[in-house]
Amino acid sequence: MRIPVAGALLVLCMAASGDARAAGDWDPYCLGLAYAVGRGGVAHDDAQAVAWLRKPAGLGRAGAQNALGVMYMEGRGVAQDDVQAVDWFRKAAEQGYRDAQFNLGVMYAQGRGVVRDDVQAIVWYRKAAGRGDARAVLDRMRAQRQGRRIDRCPKNWTTDVQ
Repeated sequence: MRIPVAGALLVLCMAASGDARAAGDWDPYCLGLAYAVGRGGVAHDDAQAVAWLRKPAGLGRAGAQNALGVMYMEGRGVAQDDVQAVDWFRKAAEQGYRDAQFNLGVMYAQGRGVVRDDVQAIVWYRKAAGRGDARAVLDRMRAQRQGRRIDRCPKNWTTDVQ
């Protein structure tokens, strides 16, 4: 799983001040990401990351929802809880957030927080792939090679991409 922190996102979040602690009106999502990786002038602190991510996630910000899902899935700053992780991934995935769509597919494929369901895994991988996630394409191909039950996918699964 990944939190989209590396690269441009964190750079954009910190562009105004260069120091996450310096900006009084700093975006809580960006500050949560900064704490999750220990960048932007703050030390790595998973509990602080979760605390800062909760508000934007609760307000429907898909990136924060996905990040909070990762924190629950990995038990970083919170008790490990796959059901909570799936809930946060689903909220972001239903908004079309590519990383969350992939992460939800992984949860279905592994039966973590949900009953294992290869059809649902492939549906979510397909949505992520349709948004340009190469990992989703590779995982879908791997499932096909392993003979997993992709034949039960809905008829429109190849075109059901937002």
